Amino acid sequence: MNPFFKTLRVLFFGCLLLLTACTHVQNSTSALSVAEELVEAFNRHDPEAMAMQVATDFELYYVDEAGASALAITGRDQLVTEMNGYFESQPSVKSTVLASIDGPVYVSFREQIVGGQSSLAVYEIRDQLIQRVWYYPAE
Repeated sequence: MNPFFKTLRVLFFGCLLLLTACTHVQNSTSALSVAEELVEAFNRHDPEAMAMQVATDFELYYVDEAGASALAITGRDQLVTEMNGYFESQPSVKSTVLASIDGPVYVSFREQIVGGQSSLAVYEIRDQLIQRVWYYPAE
């Protein structure tokens, strides 16, 4: 085979592989959008939809002002139970994301409960599911 056509063939298949890889990355859900879907489900008061965004061994931690963390929720079932109770006691609660930082694994939000407290939330996203969330106090 002519060296020119051999080089052209290699370039063509290289570009095809690169295009396929880029399309795969574009079609995958970003870590930020996974976390945003959880907040949207929270605002709809839909614990079942929230549970679909988290891993089966999901963990939620609250971090106090001294930096100590306390495990508050473990797993999807406990998340659903806790959120059902929370929404019953707070029937009009909504959360607003004031700012966000996206990363490949960790996403952070500054969240404000409408008419209430704010917090800094850090989400760990792996395989398109939320593994852990840490809530830090904010002013």
